[in-house]
Amino acid sequence: GGPQPVEVLMHDFFPVSPSYTLLDGDGHFRGVPRAEAGGADPAHVTERPGGVKVPLATWQAEWGRLMTKAQITVFSHSSRAIVAEVFPLAAEAIRVESHDLLADIAPIAPARAPDGRPVIGVLGNIGHQKGAAVVQQLSRALAQDPRAGLVVIGHLDPAFRLAPPARVHGSYELRDLPGLVARYGISVWLIPSVWPETFSFTTHEALATGLPVLCFDLGAQGDAVRSALGRGAAGAVLPLRRPPSIAVEDILAILEPQGTLAETGQAAA
Repeated sequence: GGPQPVEVLMHDFFPVSPSYTLLDGDGHFRGVPRAEAGGADPAHVTERPGGVKVPLATWQAEWGRLMTKAQITVFSHSSRAIVAEVFPLAAEAIRVESHDLLADIAPIAPARAPDGRPVIGVLGNIGHQKGAAVVQQLSRALAQDPRAGLVVIGHLDPAFRLAPPARVHGSYELRDLPGLVARYGISVWLIPSVWPETFSFTTHEALATGLPVLCFDLGAQGDAVRSALGRGAAGAVLPLRRPPSIAVEDILAILEPQGTLAETGQAAA
């Protein structure tokens, strides 16, 4: 049969690092892990059977043998940049495609809590890399200073807990979004992911509702929100700062009356 074509679909960054979300061992994203930059963080080192260490340089070199011979499909320009940085000889073979959303989502009118406060909706199932620590810290801040409400439309990793009155709705279907926005008074979406998403269905779904969307400045989520802002949507791309309490202050500041997230639809970037 001879050589067969190989396609690599970048739904995560496993060819770049054993830490497929690119998070370091302490759960933070500090840029694309590169062997020449050290790459010694334990998250980017793995073992062969028998306990033989595989350093990041070896990992990327071995994957590079495949990547330079494959057709590579990524789902955002951010992912393309990451893959091309690590595997520059494969850059010309990288193709950017978009996913179709799983359902049509019509624009939804923003809502408000009965007391008039804004309510932050976090869309999707939230684990560590999806920003669970940020959401937990946000709930604690709002418990002390209730300037906004908070609800997770989806599930939250049970290793994390929200401080009341923030709540977790649980399972949902996309067709339920208009009713959920009205029920909880949601006026703005937060995509709290702390890894560079490869596409982020939830970001695109949140944008499709027409409500303002906040996210951190990385990955496909940053690409998508920044593009929407350029088309006149409301929202903001915020710096990803550590610890989570600092990121939370950035989120809350944007909701203040003097913040840049105006209800008139003015975009912030």
